[in-house]
Amino acid sequence: METLKRTKIAYIAFFISFVSVIILHLIIKPTSRNSRDESKEVIIHYIDNITSAQSKLIELFNEEYKGKIKVELINLPLQKFSSHERKQLLTKYLRNRSDQIDLFSVDQVWISRFKNWAQPIDKYITSAEKDQIEQNALNSCIYNDSLVALPLFIDIGVMYVNEEILRKHPDFENIKKELYNSITWERFIEIGQSEVFSNQPFYIFPADNYEGLMCSFTELISNSNNLFSDNNSLLSHDIVEAAHFLVNLVQKHKISPESVTQLQENNFGSYFFENRAVFLRGWPNSFSSFYYINKELRNKNGLLCVPLPHFKNQEKRFIRGGWNLMISKYSKKKKESIEFLKFWLREDVQSFMYENNSFLPSLKIFYESDSLIAKYERIGFFKNLLEYSVFRQKNRNYTSLSDILTRYLKQAIKNEISVELALKNAQDEINSLGLMPNNASY
Repeated sequence: METLKRTKIAYIAFFISFVSVIILHLIIKPTSRNSRDESKEVIIHYIDNITSAQSKLIELFNEEYKGKIKVELINLPLQKFSSHERKQLLTKYLRNRSDQIDLFSVDQVWISRFKNWAQPIDKYITSAEKDQIEQNALNSCIYNDSLVALPLFIDIGVMYVNEEILRKHPDFENIKKELYNSITWERFIEIGQSEVFSNQPFYIFPADNYEGLMCSFTELISNSNNLFSDNNSLLSHDIVEAAHFLVNLVQKHKISPESVTQLQENNFGSYFFENRAVFLRGWPNSFSSFYYINKELRNKNGLLCVPLPHFKNQEKRFIRGGWNLMISKYSKKKKESIEFLKFWLREDVQSFMYENNSFLPSLKIFYESDSLIAKYERIGFFKNLLEYSVFRQKNRNYTSLSDILTRYLKQAIKNEISVELALKNAQDEINSLGLMPNNASY
């Protein structure tokens, strides 16, 4: 009860902070609104975790559309608002049906949750424009055959290596080769238990009860499409085995500290550097978030980006993700917002995003053009990883299901309850809320 009370207070505090950001933004910019009245320049408001690259591109958009459209930002920086907190705050705000938000970004698995507040955009996007988009990125924007978003960027799970520390291992060169080919989990654990790394954390993966933990969990399940379905139980063999594996990383093999249960994307980079860990699970764009960490720490640690491990005698499986842009159905500036959405589909814009923030492009040309692959050599690396993509389910209740399951998984990883009890409790809560059946999948 005390935990629920604290959680409720935390959400209220974050919601107040979120609303305050919006109110302050609208109040302190009277000049912009007056200018709009005089010039007929339409101002649209865009909410996101705004990176430096996005900020510069929005400046470019505003310059190109000067006198017609101006985008004003409401920034929810990752350092203050985790992705989970962003989801909760956006949900509460959009429920109020305010027309002050025109555009917002969502994790692709949030589409089913936000679809009722989003403007369908099929009639605004031509077949030629859709054909430019990488197919899976486009599929993530469709719900019940309706296009409700456009992709901002693609994501794929990767692992970062602190090369300076890994070099302490006498078999460094061979290990490095194994890593680039996706090392097996069995070998990875063996290396992590060696005496060489006994004084520092070995593998950091964000395991707080949020979507990042769900990503780690999903790719460990051999048949993840059945995770939330009529014909499957959370107590089925492969799901139980995957949960045990995550728990064992902390409690049995001890290559991950229990403190990973306090980590999300907004703090895992700091933890990784400050504790001189060896490996970190992340995303292609994770390094850009390290900008906010002490620069001396960041620069003196050489980082390698390699595939995540896989199980021996099993195929590689890397979780596929990405973020999409949606237009609020309550916006009074939909025409202008569509122009802004289409702006992100330009090749020069996608190139800039990749070059400056490592956001993987959502246009298929980047993965098909030999000249672009040659220009951006790491694109070929990520293209190969995308061949082994594992998808989270497109399910009308996915976010609620994920919230429930990760809450109990975190308890199991902390050794507060057994894996079997964690999964049983999750199944019972899901059943009691009537969140099954699953009505859609990738």
